Amino acid sequence: MGTSSYIYTIPGTPASLNLYAGREAQHWKYRKAKEAQTAEMKYLAVNNHPPEPFAKAYIDVCLYFRDNRRRDLDNYLPKGILDGLVLGGVLKDDSWQCIAQLAITGAIDRENPRTEIIVTGVYE
Repeated sequence: MGTSSYIYTIPGTPASLNLYAGREAQHWKYRKAKEAQTAEMKYLAVNNHPPEPFAKAYIDVCLYFRDNRRRDLDNYLPKGILDGLVLGGVLKDDSWQCIAQLAITGAIDRENPRTEIIVTGVYE
């Protein structure tokens, strides 16, 4: 059994889901933001993906924020990122059967806020 890793970087960090919660008729703003994130991830993945989509993968998402404000990581669920990885040919599927582990962490980089995605696929 072998592994292979791919690293992707998206400039900036996504908006917190709190931005869309509890507001009437804000679902369309979330949908637009998710579609943009999906398209950006797909673009990155199409230009750098494994020969075959991974049937099993470990995914690490690190959000590099500009400041040290308190943030709940569960408000940054990477739905658009996972969809983009599937559409871009990195993952076979984004179901629990394909994603062995999904980790979301945070860090600070005042000069270069970004979202880094590391996908480690397992070949059986």
